[in-house]
Amino acid sequence: MEEKKTVCTADIRSKASPLAKVLAAVILIVFVIGAIPKTTYKGLTLRLFFIEVYPGYYRLDGISIWAWVITVVLISFPIKLFLNSRLSKQCSLKLCEGSIDGQLKKTFTTAQLKLPLDKIDNIMVSETFFDRLRGGKTVSVRSTRGIIKFAWVQNADEFVQKALTLIEKDKASEGKSQSPTLSEADKIGELKALMDKGLISQEEFEQKRRELLSRM
Repeated sequence: MEEKKTVCTADIRSKASPLAKVLAAVILIVFVIGAIPKTTYKGLTLRLFFIEVYPGYYRLDGISIWAWVITVVLISFPIKLFLNSRLSKQCSLKLCEGSIDGQLKKTFTTAQLKLPLDKIDNIMVSETFFDRLRGGKTVSVRSTRGIIKFAWVQNADEFVQKALTLIEKDKASEGKSQSPTLSEADKIGELKALMDKGLISQEEFEQKRRELLSRM
């Protein structure tokens, strides 16, 4: 089987921005400080997730609950950055002659993409606030199967531009391949008009019509 020629390969890698790295570092520092044991007049106090636990006494009021929830949400940010770095290495996206192929890796699932160009409705680039934090842009491929999104694409604009150009060429070549069929049909219509005017006989029309139909 002949291997498809690769036109463009997406550069997929998680490249956290300086702002994201600073935020992750600040969150980790705050989390560590919040978990440092401290000594009070009641004895040893363990401050974990900003919840104070005394020997024989457990304080959990409304403020502590909200502090715990906020801390858990914040600590998930640096964890997510770490997971993004690992997941992005297992994702791939290639623009080939005739199709777009790739692999989309998520936390618990892996999806394979093998989509012919004539089945693609649109392909676009987007950049949200989260894209700026985790690095790269998101490439969305829309087809009759739905929308598949690839994040962390560093050369997203170049990839999408080449994909759109190739899709347009594919549609143009498909239109040219269909044009002879339309031309033969037009010729049959012209012959029918000549027969109706009496310029050619019924037998001549049928003979020419069969010849034209054999070419379609």
